[in-house]
Amino acid sequence: MVTVSETRWGSPTASKTAVLLHGLTSASPSWFRVAQGLVDAGYYVIAPDLIGHGHAARPTDYSIDSFVSHLRPQLDGLSAPLDLLVGHSLGGRLAVALQLKPKRMVLLDPVLEVEAGDIEGFRKALTAEVRNPATVEQYLVDNPKWSKEDAAIKVAGAILCSPEAVEGVCDTNLPFGVTHLLPPPSTEGSSSPTEIIILGADLSLGPCFTLAEARALAKSHPEIKTAFVEGASHSIHREAVDVVLEVLLSGSVKGKGLLATEDVKA
Repeated sequence: MVTVSETRWGSPTASKTAVLLHGLTSASPSWFRVAQGLVDAGYYVIAPDLIGHGHAARPTDYSIDSFVSHLRPQLDGLSAPLDLLVGHSLGGRLAVALQLKPKRMVLLDPVLEVEAGDIEGFRKALTAEVRNPATVEQYLVDNPKWSKEDAAIKVAGAILCSPEAVEGVCDTNLPFGVTHLLPPPSTEGSSSPTEIIILGADLSLGPCFTLAEARALAKSHPEIKTAFVEGASHSIHREAVDVVLEVLLSGSVKGKGLLATEDVKA
């Protein structure tokens, strides 16, 4: 039996549906401000808790395939094609792995590729985060652009996140790469059914989605739009809600607060 845990906003009878996937050590309520903006724009919003997070199942297998197999029961029955699929960090990797072919897919500072030598650093830092969660006050000091609600939800997410989930993600999924799962580039006379947009954190703040990755995608998948959110750290959906919503709703990466990859000076 699969334990289903999720947060939903809006009416199931809304004309459009969005699915939001959180990152490692987070939880579904972390999307509350983005979700409300989407509801205001006419969406029904579903945010699942990933396995090992929130009140979702605690399996022994934390491979990407296991995440996908646990997510599918929550997504079965949704209108096809899905209107909008959004993933933050690990959620971005899962958004690609689900292969749902939504009308629009937006990845927020996704972890697409990680070198094997970098995994151990991630593992130690994130395991410490859930074994010894910081306080709301400390999160607000470290993240001055967050609201108190953002910090409180982050603390709750860390408390409810299983350390085994963090360790399992880092230990099970090597090599840690997902770029090869992106839809193949369009050819003459054909086009991808999904519009794909990737937003990285501010280049000065060490984004997970790097400029090198963005430039490589511009060559291999020129139809994918990429940009970086000025002034935002990895927690783009907490720190740049208006910018994120504008991209989700318009599909443009040329708006205020965005630096499109082609506009980045060498």
